[in-house]
Amino acid sequence: MITNVGKRHMLNYIANKLPDRSRYIGIGIGSTAANVSDTKLEFEINKYKVYTSYIDYANNTIIMKAELPIQLSATITEIGLFPGSSAMNAYDSKFITFFNNDVIWSNGTYIDDSAVSKINKTSFKVTANSGASVLAKSSSLPADMTGYSNDDSLSIAFYENDTNLDYIELVLYSSDNNYYTYRIEGANTVGHRVVQIPFSSIITQNNTTGSPTLNIENFGLRVKANSSTNTSVDFDGLRVNDNDTFVEENGIISRAVLATPIQKEFGSLLDIEYRLVVD
Repeated sequence: MITNVGKRHMLNYIANKLPDRSRYIGIGIGSTAANVSDTKLEFEINKYKVYTSYIDYANNTIIMKAELPIQLSATITEIGLFPGSSAMNAYDSKFITFFNNDVIWSNGTYIDDSAVSKINKTSFKVTANSGASVLAKSSSLPADMTGYSNDDSLSIAFYENDTNLDYIELVLYSSDNNYYTYRIEGANTVGHRVVQIPFSSIITQNNTTGSPTLNIENFGLRVKANSSTNTSVDFDGLRVNDNDTFVEENGIISRAVLATPIQKEFGSLLDIEYRLVVD
């Protein structure tokens, strides 16, 4: 689907209002249906430069290809076409952690070759007994978010392993005694979820302890089970999205959600093709 931003991008390019820049194919793990109002992927893993493109005139189609690297392992469920990126700043969109055994947590267990992970085959499992909650707190996972605004957001991807989850709380510590808490209610279904959390909701949810700031020192993940039985959650990714400084020429031109996911295995290159139909 060509987005509204994509249509404006094409008009500006034809009118010579934009410089000719390279193209990138972005990959992600989101599943929400594509919409003309999309400006980004639902949960982006990364973008890769288009190395070749050509036109199928008979079918009004532009065909572009990018190469996914050896180091990547992912279950790709969404793809987007982006213009060449402008210079980055400290408060651009970026991932915080993909839960790849790179951060120490006070509770929880990394699961290698995880059956439910969509990113790099590793997930971070937190288990809580019936009626109880467990807090997993990171040991040094800093993130200076003071330059983000209320219009920006966090995205968290996880897998509910059962129907017994009461809630998840994401805790943002600027120090041990000063932190924000954001609650995500259990969906009472088994499966993958991606939750978007606006900074405005974090700050105004009335779950503030002490006097926190968005200069985050550590993150916490609290999992609470229903009173009936135990629960567990596998966390797959956490990223920050820069929404308010978004400029149209950098937004997603087109987005597709895949009926059949693409499995990218670690240790091999994979060419990915994006076909943009211009009706």
